[in-house]
Amino acid sequence: MRLCVDGKPLPRPLVVKMDPRVKATAAEIKIQYDISRAIDASLRRSATALRDAWKATTAAVDAAIAEWEKKKAGLRSPGLRRETS
Repeated sequence: MRLCVDGKPLPRPLVVKMDPRVKATAAEIKIQYDISRAIDASLRRSATALRDAWKATTAAVDAAIAEWEKKKAGLRSPGLRRETS
């Protein structure tokens, strides 16, 4: 590990030890880690799929609105106006 104090680097070794209160074995912790990584990957895939579906839906709605506006404009006659009160 490198610690900087007053702009000066002070490299020091870092030792990570298991919390003595934890009774899980290294194998159990590895399984927990692997499961958490698999869940994370699944959530990322789900988020991507949801984003892609949202974009496709939005594009479809935008296209339908544009088509409706085009049809609506074709129904209007330049010589006719709707009276407003």
